[in-house]
Amino acid sequence: MNNNYKMPRLIFAGLFFFGFVSAAHSQTLDPGTMDRLRTALGQVRHPDQVDMLQMAQSIAPVNTDAYLIALASQPTSVPGLRLRAYGLLGHFSASPATKAFLAQQVTRRELDDSYRQWALTSYVRAFHDVDPAGVEIVVSSAERDPSLNLREHARVIHQKMRAGARHPAGELPRRQKAR
Repeated sequence: MNNNYKMPRLIFAGLFFFGFVSAAHSQTLDPGTMDRLRTALGQVRHPDQVDMLQMAQSIAPVNTDAYLIALASQPTSVPGLRLRAYGLLGHFSASPATKAFLAQQVTRRELDDSYRQWALTSYVRAFHDVDPAGVEIVVSSAERDPSLNLREHARVIHQKMRAGARHPAGELPRRQKAR
């Protein structure tokens, strides 16, 4: 067979595979659920972390973290909504997708510092007990970042880690039962 025909076939096969994978990924998140979650989290004026988490899990009981990752990564979303999504991701320590997403967001220099700081906070909250060595690496790299705000945020967290703080990024809010 002529080599001139192999290259277009390889390119077509690659594009077909990429399109198939993208379509499969986009089908996993229901647009209606995404809209309901966006609306619900956007309407809360002074949000309570526990209430927002319960609301998010009631709207998207399966793959809640995937919906929050999608909201946090949409540049067209309202900044406050994106920050809430970043904050809620700190509750998902069992999710490898959340771990990878948050770690990647900390290193993305084109993002606003507030998003990167919330990504770091949520990463530390979610994985401090599960993967202390991984948290140490992410926090140490953030301490060497060109952004002064992120460096300072990471330095404060790192000091708390060295001091043996149980929750170096701040304790996740928990509702106490009425007595």
